[in-house]
Amino acid sequence: PVKQLLTFRQVLSGSTHTGSRPQGCGREASRDGFTASPYGCYLTIPAERLVTDTTIIFMPHPNPHAGILPRKRLLGVIDRGAPPGEARRLASLLEIPLLETAPAAPAGMVVEWGERLAVRPLGTGAPRPVAAAFDDPGYRRRLRQATPRREPLARALGLHRRRPDRVVDGTGGLGRDAMILAWLGIEVLLVERHPLLARMLEDGLARARNHPELAAAAHRITLDSSDTVDLLRHKAVADEHFQAIYLDPMYPAGPRRGGPAREAQILQLLVPPPDDEAELLAAALASGVRVVVKRPRKAGPLDGRAPHHAIEGRAVRFDVYEGG
Repeated sequence: PVKQLLTFRQVLSGSTHTGSRPQGCGREASRDGFTASPYGCYLTIPAERLVTDTTIIFMPHPNPHAGILPRKRLLGVIDRGAPPGEARRLASLLEIPLLETAPAAPAGMVVEWGERLAVRPLGTGAPRPVAAAFDDPGYRRRLRQATPRREPLARALGLHRRRPDRVVDGTGGLGRDAMILAWLGIEVLLVERHPLLARMLEDGLARARNHPELAAAAHRITLDSSDTVDLLRHKAVADEHFQAIYLDPMYPAGPRRGGPAREAQILQLLVPPPDDEAELLAAALASGVRVVVKRPRKAGPLDGRAPHHAIEGRAVRFDVYEGG
């Protein structure tokens, strides 16, 4: 039987029909016939199973190649001097077109690859492009001010007492927290499953490794584009001498101010809301090491699991779950 379907797309080849599943597209979904893609979770139904008395309503699916996308989608990749062939390969990976110029769209986003790989929002009053810009002068000033006692994340991880040598950052994003930890001397396994964010991190780290001020910290970061839950389930975290896991799941949408907050809002538009936060926390806690979860200061704990204690900053809170 066909499970609940919200949106359908007829594949032009005529061999299959596909539809997206609104919820429940977790790691066990493959046994139900669902597969994941960068844009969601899809169910493939052989055409011969669609009998004559079956009623299916086809609605527009966000098809990047057709250029018909919701405002929260990427419209294409623009090559502004990327390494030869890389922009085209990225567009193919993301299943979006390679563009010569930005479309005259009132909203949406484009990927621009020039001096750095960045996402640029479109439209009147759109914020500046976002990149994994570790070499940004303002961010480097931020790094210079970082100390184990001054940084709430560092205190939550215990850097001000007994410094952990290795930490897993399971929700990479733009890598800002990972770079702060690496700046403070920690080896970081940076995990980011979203293909565009992972490529942006790779680009940013490559530039940081060639920057005289950032090179030492950047070489302490190892990037992994795996799924964090799968990685934690199959990696003996404690046996590989990781002393802590850091998670920064996506915040609920809402207005914020300030540079990093604007970046967070763009990430919310770029990355679909996660539906596996409970799985993520459970896998981290099962590892047996300390787990630190970043939350909005007034939000409840992730998945309703009360932490052992918390470290509060001005706008965020770091919930600490002791291992063992």
